This record gives sequence, structure tokens and C-alpha cells, in this order.
Amino acid sequence: MRANIRLVKGEGPVTDIAGLVERSEGRLPIFNGRGGLELIDDFRIGCRGMILAPDCVDYAVHAWKAFHAGNEAAAEVEYAKMLSAAVFVMQGIENLICYGKRLFGARTRHPDT
Repeated sequence: MRANIRLVKGEGPVTDIAGLVERSEGRLPIFNGRGGLELIDDFRIGCRGMILAPDCVDYAVHAWKAFHAGNEAAAEVEYAKMLSAAVFVMQGIENLICYGKRLFGARTRHPDT
């Protein structure tokens, strides 16, 4: 029988996702979300990556690259750049819907627009 599940995208705290990573025994790639909260800890417990909204994804990519290059200090620096925005938008669905995309838009807006 062919498995239908190819990966798992969690939306939970790192303590819950750690159990999932452990139970999967490496058979499934596990990703997490939650706006990037606990990003570095998710990498430490074995998440293969994150599936995030675009709000702070550029910082998350820099953190992921640094972490996988063995530079946890640089990963933490990149994570710190996104943490206050991630915490703010994850306070509730209203913040996420209303402000998350606006923060992204403001950060990515071309200076001539």
C-alpha cells in the first residue's frame, strides 16, 4: 500500500511538535508554522523547516540557512529580527488577518511606490 501522507505541517508549540517528530522516527518530514514562533527550537527538535505566511519569511530563511550551516548564533540574530512581529500577529486571528499582511506589504513595498 502506498502512503498518502508525504509530510506533516504542524501548528503547535514546539513541545507538541517534538513528540510528533519523535513518533515519526524520521519517516515523515515535519514542518511547523505558528508564524515562526519558536523557530530555532523547532529546528533543534528536528523540524525539516517551517511553512510560514510571508510576514517575516525572509528573516526565517536567513535563520534557517544560518542554523543549517552550523551557526546557531547567527540564526538567533535573524530570529530576533522577526520575533516581535511574529508575537504580535500571533496574538489572535484578528491581528493575523489585519496586520500580518500589512506588515509584509510595508516591509516589501518598493521605495518608488
